[in-house]
Amino acid sequence: AAWTEGSIMIWVTDARFELRGNNTWLRNVITHELAHIVTLEKKSKVQLLDWTLGLEYESPAVGISLYEPFGTTRFWTEWFAEGTAQLESGRRGNDCWDSRRDMLLLDAVANGKALSLDEMGHFNHNSIRSELVYNQGYSFVKYIESRIGTATLVRKWNSGRKTALFMNGFKTLLSDQTGLKLDDLYRQWIDSLKAVARQRV
Repeated sequence: AAWTEGSIMIWVTDARFELRGNNTWLRNVITHELAHIVTLEKKSKVQLLDWTLGLEYESPAVGISLYEPFGTTRFWTEWFAEGTAQLESGRRGNDCWDSRRDMLLLDAVANGKALSLDEMGHFNHNSIRSELVYNQGYSFVKYIESRIGTATLVRKWNSGRKTALFMNGFKTLLSDQTGLKLDDLYRQWIDSLKAVARQRV
């Protein structure tokens, strides 16, 4: 989703996700990317600078992938943007929290390998941990919504679109509107997942 231009480009290829269950892939992608356009679009006429430098090296023995922001303007942390897009796609029946996502998340939590709040904010990981940005984002946004309600979540998006919002602004906005601290919510969410993982074992 090129949200700065209000457009979506889709590469229609065979895209079976081994780390996710079967779904209506094209409907899911369209809804997911449209959610990005709607939620990330700014109300101001500010010109945005958004470009990155990507480096990759692969060999039979080693696979390293670096995706470093070189000169980029970010308004929302990745887990929140992706988690919300998945949540909205799920509301339309085009995505869902399935057993594969559940397995990846609970396995990471049970083995002490869940991404920290800061690590959830970017995709500079290997493929499994980058998928965790989506999984943890989806699960965490659902958890936040259960705590603050859908209406407050919508208000937070609307308030955030009026200004350049980085992570500190995101935390402040949540605290101002709900009285809850993001770090506390993260710890409570992880604790609840640990309890589920222990129960499953």
